[in-house]
Amino acid sequence: MQNKPESIETERLILKSFSEEDFVPIMAMFRDERVSATFMVPELETEEQQKRLFSKLVELSHDPARFEYGVYRENMLIGFVNDCDIEGTMIEIGYAISPEEWGRGYATEVLRASIEALFEIGYERIRAGYFENNEASHRVMLKCGMKDIDETEEDHYRGKVYLCRNCEITKEQYDAEN
Repeated sequence: MQNKPESIETERLILKSFSEEDFVPIMAMFRDERVSATFMVPELETEEQQKRLFSKLVELSHDPARFEYGVYRENMLIGFVNDCDIEGTMIEIGYAISPEEWGRGYATEVLRASIEALFEIGYERIRAGYFENNEASHRVMLKCGMKDIDETEEDHYRGKVYLCRNCEITKEQYDAEN
């Protein structure tokens, strides 16, 4: 398995490591109820919790073995993508885009670029999950060539139980489509 690229450029976006200037925008994203309704964000009640989480994100984004990037449009942080689970040549990723940027195709652009980069790194299977009621994220996954798989999980999150569905794409499927 190769290390991740230092950065990934798409037509409109750059995926790169977080910097110290990203603390305020990433915390604003994490506190936004629209984001926490679709992405499992830890409770961040104190400034200390926020600083610890941000420190961890910066550290992971600089680790060449971890797939953790901030998503930037014109040098402004608008989202992130990260690995959630790695088992051999299978990686599960998650992503979120700031609600102010929804509906502009950025999530699709990020996921497509991430899928391509992950196959180049050496992964053979890429998976992503979505809460059952998050049809927008499901559509993004399907647009990027991922397929529904018959595997669901119940996630207990912020006092509720969510059904999480999964999509995935294999290197073989990706190569056949591209």
